Amino acid sequence: MARWTWMMVLAAGLPLTLHGSVGRPAPDTQPHPASSPIPGPNQTQPEHPAQTRVTTRVVRVIDGDTIEVTGGEHVRLSLINAPESHERFGDRATRALKRMVEHQEVTLVYGPRARDHYGRLIASVYLGDMNVQLEMIRQGMAYLFVVGTDIPDGYGALLAAQLKARAERRGIWMDARYQRPVTITSFHANAPGNDRKNLLREYLRLVNISDKPINLAGWSMTNSRGDRVVFGTVVIPPGYTFKVVSGKESEAGDGGDGSIAVYWNSDREVWHNHGDRATLYDAHGHEVLRRTYSPKTTRGW
Repeated sequence: MARWTWMMVLAAGLPLTLHGSVGRPAPDTQPHPASSPIPGPNQTQPEHPAQTRVTTRVVRVIDGDTIEVTGGEHVRLSLINAPESHERFGDRATRALKRMVEHQEVTLVYGPRARDHYGRLIASVYLGDMNVQLEMIRQGMAYLFVVGTDIPDGYGALLAAQLKARAERRGIWMDARYQRPVTITSFHANAPGNDRKNLLREYLRLVNISDKPINLAGWSMTNSRGDRVVFGTVVIPPGYTFKVVSGKESEAGDGGDGSIAVYWNSDREVWHNHGDRATLYDAHGHEVLRRTYSPKTTRGW
């Protein structure tokens, strides 16, 4: 599998309120159980050979990117993200996926990462010859969502479908939220245990939803207290996600889910557990997005 060789050009963060930096993939401190060809329901992060195929039946559609299959397993559709149920277009995305696959026999194709940190299987879903992920993007009911630095199989087709749906303003692309180049997909403001001792698990995840690579050099982010971090040089290809991690890059170590990450290098919690506001600015100081959150809206990758 190929990688973006130009993606992560390292640079020290620019000094302001805090010193941010970019560098190694974000750590994943979830347990990694023993290898298993077919993941079992109680395994939180198993491994299995890439391209393993399993035929099963969809019992129900949970939302626009998650299904339940025979046996009770929840499956997160790989390489896409749909609006949450409480967000605009969330219900429409769920209905679109229901029309496609609910109560149908489907094929799951597993990639290199078996499960997400909620324990859901991660797989591409096919209904006969139809790539369900591709169809959801074509309809404008989901967007490309790549975790890591590898170029996944099918990336070109998914990106082309997204660019066409965006240009034609289908589905979510009618919403002002998706006219921005970047959107926040999840807050993980309340790290397990003592936040101050677990700052590497406090982070936001964002995704490039534009039609071109974005260089974050000089971009910045603030919280509601006015703390600010300025990012160094890191290039995010279209459809790729990145984490803004509260902790220090020097303590991050290697490995994990391979996410692109930038670091606040903070000695204290950046985000208030009971609600906060993240504001992202481009290199010219123009506001790109502002999003508030509460503990009820933090679920996501």
